[in-house]
Amino acid sequence: ALSAQGGKAKCYACTGSGKSVTCSEATAYSGKKVYTCPGYRLPTEAEWEHAYRAGTTSALYVGELTKCMAKDPVADKAGWYKDNSGGTSHPVGKMAANPWGLHDMAGGVWEWCNDWWTMDLGPAAATDPTGGTDEYYRIMRGGGWYGWSYNLRGAQRFQKPETYTCHGIGMRPVRTILNTSPDAGI
Repeated sequence: ALSAQGGKAKCYACTGSGKSVTCSEATAYSGKKVYTCPGYRLPTEAEWEHAYRAGTTSALYVGELTKCMAKDPVADKAGWYKDNSGGTSHPVGKMAANPWGLHDMAGGVWEWCNDWWTMDLGPAAATDPTGGTDEYYRIMRGGGWYGWSYNLRGAQRFQKPETYTCHGIGMRPVRTILNTSPDAGI
């Protein structure tokens, strides 16, 4: 719907109406072709983590986690989780932004990614990877206001069936911006 509002190609094909809408990747943008879709879409798991880390290498983009299952002073700067949320979600932008100015990449709500779950990501580096082929579980990243501080780590992954609904799950739509300069990649 966001793509249609902006006059962009739709990255997903959706059917149904109201609360009974199901979507899947548009055939023209399946697999690695997702990176070429000019409309709004879910980020791949790799894009999500790249945006979360924003050039940092620590567990959280604000520093190293000191306590995994308890109140943590570093996690308190990054996002809302079980020990600082008061048992509810909060307005966007109340915690520290990452170095690229993105807010709420940690905590708040788990964010859906475009990729299907795979247990083994493999040891080799990959360029523009897309997720597994499970086609039952989709990836979520970021942690939520109801979970432990360790869920706020940039490397933390979680999966649920794509039909799963919960008040602690959201999404962060993205768009691919193509650089048309002759000496640049996408």
